Amino acid sequence: MIRIILLEKDEEYAAQLMDYMNQEKEFDFQVTVFTDPNMLNTKNLVEKTDVILANAVFAGVLELEALQMPVFWLTEEKSEEKEPSFFKYQSQEELCRLLYQKYRPKRKAVIHQKTQVIGFFSYEEPGAAKKFIQMLSSGFGTNKTILRIDMDPLCSADKGVQGYALSELFYCMKQEEEVSFEQMQEYIIQDKGVDILSGYAHWADACDAEEDMIQRLCSVLTESCRYDVIVINIGGLYPYTKGLMEACHTIFYLESSNGKSETGNGYYESFYRQLVFCKGQQLAEQIQKVSSCLEESKQQISAALEDNKYTG
Repeated sequence: MIRIILLEKDEEYAAQLMDYMNQEKEFDFQVTVFTDPNMLNTKNLVEKTDVILANAVFAGVLELEALQMPVFWLTEEKSEEKEPSFFKYQSQEELCRLLYQKYRPKRKAVIHQKTQVIGFFSYEEPGAAKKFIQMLSSGFGTNKTILRIDMDPLCSADKGVQGYALSELFYCMKQEEEVSFEQMQEYIIQDKGVDILSGYAHWADACDAEEDMIQRLCSVLTESCRYDVIVINIGGLYPYTKGLMEACHTIFYLESSNGKSETGNGYYESFYRQLVFCKGQQLAEQIQKVSSCLEESKQQISAALEDNKYTG
């Protein structure tokens, strides 16, 4: 529920908008109307509020720093340049949609207990993680529903629009649009019984992706309850990497099956230090090293998945 204070001098307008917003179930608003900004000085009232939607005439009256919450302005002219603001006389439906998109709080991924999310990454050899998860996901058999996601832009070799799924979905998110599982289905392709959500059109799209987008992506996928297992090629070190790892039940680092690679080991140690530096000590300690040879690591991976079967 999003608790809103509507501060509006026009009592008739305020009453109509409040009734509409309170009855609109899609956004789960709870609106209380005030016509006098002085009434907002009540501490108990403000503590029970998530956002204030106020007529722009009160801009010089409200003590925004003291309120310590988001404030959005209702402007009576489309040309008024006050941010963040909404034109007061647009349709109530459009106003609600825009307000929800602007306010929508960042959320951590909600991992459904049915869905296991497994992350893999490697610095041993190019494409090692992608090749490994292709074999792994195929090896789960037909008794599980599988989704494979390739977050490594350097290994996104799929062609066509469906090959640019993450680029398309993250673009929608940047436009403040809600992304549903039904929309994601348009970009999911299938190979040997495994669903695939492919990567980026360009490396720059990965650099522009934000942690909040990753959390929203994982939440939508797991809340859909369509998959038993989601296997992710984590890729390199990007602004969203820590958030992506936090969405995983289990994280595996793939070591070379031909013995330890000095270069790969050096990269891993550097990655580990930087993850710890970003307050990811506990997360770093959860990473398990396995051989990039599936036959050698199958038992370890199976045991880890069994341990995490009902956690989320």
